[in-house]
Amino acid sequence: MLKICLSGNGYGEHHFSQLATKGFEVIHKPEHLSERELQISLPDYDAYILGGDERLTEPVLKHASKLRVISFVGTGSSSFIDEVSAKKYNIAVKNTPAVMAPAVAEHTIGLLLGVQRKLFQYNSQIKNHSIQSCITDELSSLCIGIIGMGEIGSRISKILRQAFGSKVIYYSRTRKTPLETDLNLTYVSLENIFSTADVIIFAIPTNAETEYFVNDNLLAKAKPGVIIINTAGARLIDPHALKKYIDNNIIAAAALDGYYIEPLPTVAEDPFHLLSLPDSRFIITPHVAAKTRQSWQRMIDMAVNNAIHFFAE
Repeated sequence: MLKICLSGNGYGEHHFSQLATKGFEVIHKPEHLSERELQISLPDYDAYILGGDERLTEPVLKHASKLRVISFVGTGSSSFIDEVSAKKYNIAVKNTPAVMAPAVAEHTIGLLLGVQRKLFQYNSQIKNHSIQSCITDELSSLCIGIIGMGEIGSRISKILRQAFGSKVIYYSRTRKTPLETDLNLTYVSLENIFSTADVIIFAIPTNAETEYFVNDNLLAKAKPGVIIINTAGARLIDPHALKKYIDNNIIAAAALDGYYIEPLPTVAEDPFHLLSLPDSRFIITPHVAAKTRQSWQRMIDMAVNNAIHFFAE
């Protein structure tokens, strides 16, 4: 019998029954597991569904001699799993794309509205009795560049075009010609996104190929006053370059879902000095873009099915 561990919350009895029917012995660990606890318990499992906030590091994975697959609840698995080590030890990593698109798109638009209309800034000012109101622009007046046009990028584009009337340009490894026609999108180069867009939204996965691909050279091409919205993974952007271009006012503001270091460090311990920036310049949410009740259930369902299908292949 295969032994599978489910971490985190959100599982229903039907998930446990589904796995048991497929021949799995199911162990549920809703509590946070430390690295030491993982080192002790992980060698017992053939499969692991990561639905909590534990980190599967190299010291953990090297002890997992039986482990064949990690099924991650979400898409930003590299923030929680040392994928280089997983590959080294022949452990497959699965995630749950597409099903989280509605939730992430909503969160992305929420951050965009909050930054563009200065909602976060005003909230901070009011609480500190130092209101400095200013005129902002409607989204319909902006050119918004989207990097990545998969399920999430497509949904964001649809909202921006149909609800707000924004001009949308995009860059993707493959052109989406039908979407260009349907939504009147314009395909441009990556460099053109940075030199032209008033807002840049990231909608591509964070992995070994894309980590820190937005660096000093690319940000140097950015249109002064650009707003960065990144719900795809902090490590798409070099943190030192991000801080540099916020400080020199090329980047007016940046909003991220999830940080370079998780769990989040204190402001004093932040090596990148981004957390010390005011709410008018830097916004951070705690890796929750995909965490609606509906999205979480869809992701749990898919993560369970990913584990089952892995052993059925």
